[in-house]
Amino acid sequence: MKKKTGRMGARAVCCLLLLAVLLAFAQGNNCMAEEGGKREKVTVKDDGALLMEEEADWLKDVAGRLSEKSGFSVVVATCTKDTGKTAQTTCEEYYNSYADGDDGISCLIDMANREIYLATAGEAIRFLTDDRIDAILEKAQKAVSEEDYAQCLYLMILGADRAYEAGEKKKEFPLSRVISVTAAALAVLVFKWFRRRRDGMMYDESDPALRSARQIARRSRMRQQGNRVHTRSRTHIGPGGRKFGGGGRKF
Repeated sequence: MKKKTGRMGARAVCCLLLLAVLLAFAQGNNCMAEEGGKREKVTVKDDGALLMEEEADWLKDVAGRLSEKSGFSVVVATCTKDTGKTAQTTCEEYYNSYADGDDGISCLIDMANREIYLATAGEAIRFLTDDRIDAILEKAQKAVSEEDYAQCLYLMILGADRAYEAGEKKKEFPLSRVISVTAAALAVLVFKWFRRRRDGMMYDESDPALRSARQIARRSRMRQQGNRVHTRSRTHIGPGGRKFGGGGRKF
């Protein structure tokens, strides 16, 4: 009888252990399901505690309008902890952690590095060129320097919205530059024609007047190249092997 009771007790213990293992496995699966669940298109992570609740809600609404029209994921974040990472890396890691999709932006105020950063991914890289990002950061930098953190993040989102509305930037050749280059080229052609008419032969390549005309044309071309509008964003491979564009400003 004692032997039978002992066997029943051992079976009961085994059943309890098996039940505990099953419960632990189910709980683990639930955690994995939550972590791997669908992410939101817009995320506001105020890890630096720089925003009031109303400001965070406001920024989420503004970012939501951008996301709705463009399909971009928008991550808005603040941090104060010094992790030894650059603002660029931190901003891109926020995107990888919270963005729903490959196309979008991540806006960050990094108090540890005293830097704001705007990262772009996927299709957003085409719209937010280096020139546009610089213009956005210039305005946002002024706001963060005045400790208006919500306004700083708002200006980054708004700038991205306007860049999307403006469309993909094409190469621009201002009329004044076109006219100056054309005039210089015509001066050379007219000079050649008059010399040929007068001398009835090819002109001397070392002629001072010709060299002067050529220098005018060369300087015009150099000015045009030096002032050319950048129509693309520099990119690099960031955390997780994702291609990012973007830029930052110290404050």
